[in-house]
Amino acid sequence: MTSHLVQNKTTNNTNLEITKIKEDIKNENDILPLSLSSNEYIETNTNTNTNTSITNSNNVTIIDVKENSSISIEDNSKLDDNDDEEDEDDKSIKEQIINFFKQFTLKRVYITGVISFISLYIVNTLCTLIFNILIKKEGNSNEEDLNKFSNSFPILSIIYFCIVGPMFEEFVFRKLFFGVINEYSKIFAYIMSSFLFAFAHYNLNFKTLLKEFYNFPAYFISGIILAFTYDYDSYLLASMISHILYNSSVVIESSIF
Repeated sequence: MTSHLVQNKTTNNTNLEITKIKEDIKNENDILPLSLSSNEYIETNTNTNTNTSITNSNNVTIIDVKENSSISIEDNSKLDDNDDEEDEDDKSIKEQIINFFKQFTLKRVYITGVISFISLYIVNTLCTLIFNILIKKEGNSNEEDLNKFSNSFPILSIIYFCIVGPMFEEFVFRKLFFGVINEYSKIFAYIMSSFLFAFAHYNLNFKTLLKEFYNFPAYFISGIILAFTYDYDSYLLASMISHILYNSSVVIESSIF
C-alpha cells in the first residue's frame, strides 16, 4: 500500500512537471507584444494560421503575434523616400503636360520665335555672301536635295520641309540632345547639339562635310541660335516657329529664284 502511494505521488509529480514545461513553452510562443515608434514600419509574415492583432494608440503600434509568426521590421524612411520620388516623377510629368499646352497661349513664345527667325535669316544671308566672296562654292547638297524633291513632289516637299522636318529636328536636337546634355554642362550642350544639327544637314556623311565645309559655320551658328531660343524659356514651340519660318523662306526663295 505504501509502495503504491509512493508510486502515485511520483507519477503525479512527473505529470505536474510535464504540464509546467508545456505551459512555459506555450507562454513563450503564445503572445509576443512589440511596441515601436511611429517612424518604423512593421510587416508581419505569418508562417501558420495564426491570429495577429494590431493596435494603434498615441503613435505607438502594438502587435500581438500568436504561435509561430515571424516579424520583419524595416525603416519607414526608405518607403518615404520612394513615395517622394514617385510624387516628384508624377509632378514632373504633370508640369511637362501643362507647359506643353501653356506655350500655345503665351504671346512671348511667338515673339521669341519671330525674333529668332530674323536672326537665322540674317546670319545665313551673311554667311552665304561671305563665302561667295572668299570661296568658290561647289554647291549645297542639302539645297540640291530640296530642289529635286520640290520639283517631284511640290506639295509633300512643302509639308515636309516647312512643317514636319523643322518640328522633328527641334524635338531631336533641342528637346532631346540639348535637354539631356544641358543637365551636365550648358556649354557642351550648345556645342554638341549644334554640331549634330549641322552634321545632320550633310546626311551624316563626313565626305560631304569635308567637301562642303564652307556651309558648316552657317548650320552650326543656326544650331546655336535655335538652342538659345529653346533655352531662353524652355518652350520648344519658340524654336519650332523660328525653324518653320526660316525653312519656309528658303522654299519660297528657291521657287522664285
